Amino acid sequence: MDKAMHFAAGLGIALAVGWLVSPMAGLTAGMAAGVVKEIRDEWAYGGADLRDMLVTFAGAAMGWAAI
Repeated sequence: MDKAMHFAAGLGIALAVGWLVSPMAGLTAGMAAGVVKEIRDEWAYGGADLRDMLVTFAGAAMGWAAI
């Protein structure tokens, strides 16, 4: 379930920003969200998950491809 939420977040951010600004901005925003979330997890919980970040990237890439 956690990975699905990461994928959906990357997808949603990429689609929203992509439609409002540009597809590349959407991809960048979706990927940046994944990086920022894992940095936050590292600081707040003492552990980032690379797989979560990669799944967020995959969602962002899917959103970019859909635009």
